[in-house]
Amino acid sequence: MALQRGVVTHKAGRLELALDYYHTAEPLLEEFGPARQLVSLLLNRSVTHAELGRTGLARMDLRRCTALADEHGLPISLAKAWHAIGNVEAYSGNIPAALSIYDRAARLYLEHAPDLESQVLLSKTHALLDAGLLREAAALCDQIIGDHKQSGRTWWGLAIVHIYRAQIALEIDTPEAALHAARQAEVYAGEIGSAFSVSFAERLRRGAELQSGEVSPDYVSAVSTLANSLAEVGDPLDAGVAWMLAAKALVIQGDLSEAERILRRSNRGHRTDGHHFRTLRRLTWAELEVARGDRSAALKHLRIGLNQLHEHRPGWAAWRCRPG
Repeated sequence: MALQRGVVTHKAGRLELALDYYHTAEPLLEEFGPARQLVSLLLNRSVTHAELGRTGLARMDLRRCTALADEHGLPISLAKAWHAIGNVEAYSGNIPAALSIYDRAARLYLEHAPDLESQVLLSKTHALLDAGLLREAAALCDQIIGDHKQSGRTWWGLAIVHIYRAQIALEIDTPEAALHAARQAEVYAGEIGSAFSVSFAERLRRGAELQSGEVSPDYVSAVSTLANSLAEVGDPLDAGVAWMLAAKALVIQGDLSEAERILRRSNRGHRTDGHHFRTLRRLTWAELEVARGDRSAALKHLRIGLNQLHEHRPGWAAWRCRPG
């Protein structure tokens, strides 16, 4: 009972209380419970420790978890444990180790629980994106999408895979390919994704439309509505990005005064502290100054934006995947 309460409490975001339940359940399971439940406790507690930033404690639980799973012949639990170890290494910034461990978990999943392999491949995609290995991440996304298309299986994570692929396409593919990927992401997000993933996918599509030159007369109105919706659901960063798309479209349409109004409001009206947003805002300011013919002001904004870009490594994915 305490183990179940710990899991439910963790999902509710009360992490310290979840740990209390896990600590209560641990000695009881060690003395009376089946090994499978103790392994489950250690795996779940490691995730809680990791989310609290206590990677050392997470690693300790996972070492016990792998040893018990191996000793008692629990290969699926062993795969989940190695998957979790990979996540801890990724959280810690040790991407090479994370990638190697994900491959180990994937082999175990493939042998004992093939339907779960996609989960670790999604985590590996996230790690590749964190490392800036976009083409490798794109290839892995394409593999996951192809495997699921061939098998006909549906999976909630497929919406995230399509969103990752659309993000990558906006960076490295042609505008037409990026727009196609973004539309696919929106379709899958609408079918099996969360409300957040639907809004995020729409924002990607709107960005791809702008990149490909498909700026309809109602584009600014639609993106402004999207920005307000994102702000209402507590996502100020993506709301800010959506406002930048609106400002860029206004520059293209020649409404420079309205574009400037949005840019000035974004400086004070939105809690958007992400470095990606700040760099995007500087780029949009530069585009506005170029349209005005003030190259000196445009270069100033570009220099500031480049400095911000050098100070921070871009963050990619919005979701981490939890094993099991």
